[in-house]
Amino acid sequence: MFGRLMRSNLLTLAFAALIFGAAYSVFAARYLESAAREDMTRAALLAGSVISRNLEGAELTSRLLAQNYEIRSGLPAEDRERISAEIEKELKNIEADFITVAGADGVSTIRASRRPLPPEFEMVALSEPLFLSPAFHRATTSGEPSAGIEPVFPGGLGIVAIAPTKGEDGEIIGFVRIGFHLDDRFVGMAREMTQADLAIERRGEIIASTARAPGQEPDIASTLSKSYLIHSSELRIEGGEPARLLALYPKNRIARALKQGLAAIAAITAFALAVSAFASARLSRRIVSPIGELIDGAERIQAGDFGRRLDASGPDELRELATAFNRMAEALTQRDAEIKINQDQLVESGKLAAV
Repeated sequence: MFGRLMRSNLLTLAFAALIFGAAYSVFAARYLESAAREDMTRAALLAGSVISRNLEGAELTSRLLAQNYEIRSGLPAEDRERISAEIEKELKNIEADFITVAGADGVSTIRASRRPLPPEFEMVALSEPLFLSPAFHRATTSGEPSAGIEPVFPGGLGIVAIAPTKGEDGEIIGFVRIGFHLDDRFVGMAREMTQADLAIERRGEIIASTARAPGQEPDIASTLSKSYLIHSSELRIEGGEPARLLALYPKNRIARALKQGLAAIAAITAFALAVSAFASARLSRRIVSPIGELIDGAERIQAGDFGRRLDASGPDELRELATAFNRMAEALTQRDAEIKINQDQLVESGKLAAV
């Protein structure tokens, strides 16, 4: 009986722990995923604000560069060296990736890049016409700086701002363009602010990402979806197909949190089982021992030993049972004594009758 009580208590506790662990896994997974999506939404909003801030900054910077005296003086004379030296100097003072100065017809004349281009791209970049840019057409129409996200050479996306440069008579004599590549460096900078992995996807391909694992280059969005939860927001591209800004959350971070939680539950369960086993052993002994004494007393009474008495202590139910047993034993003892007296009287009566 002692063994059965112990097994019953331990099995009940183990079953409760399993139910709790399963419930924890389901609800914790939902909570962690919901929290992750909230983090990604917040990161996407922050990253979007970074892009908006860069658009505003680029527009303001292009306006200032368009009013630069050296550039305004060099454009009518087509003084390439003068303009080149000036934009090289300006590029060191601002965070732009490139500056381009073009004539009034929008044909690129001079370009300065923060990072040198490969030789095969250098000549193409220098001759890249600005009139292909939607921001150029808006700046030409309005006479004011214009900014937007556009395809930029060679084959990427960038934040571009174009401002018209005007002569003394107010006529447009040229244009100044500044640009920021939406590349790994840019999303890395945004990640420092958002504290979340980010990527930019266009036409199913990842063109910038902070989520590259060692030895893995996620060239397509489906590669990232295997390892990350993804929150997508659209980036409107001027004159081209839209791109997507992806906020990423590692799936293994959720799995690791669940694993740690389950490990904590397992440790607590093991401790609870040990305490329960100790408590159950003591409780079972307090229950089983009086019952064993009761069985022993009943067997002695069955054998004719009516002098056995139980200790009427312990829990209420066991004390009442011991008291009832003792009353029964006392009654049987008295009845046995009366039976003996009656038997003695019958023997004496028989003897007298024989005489």
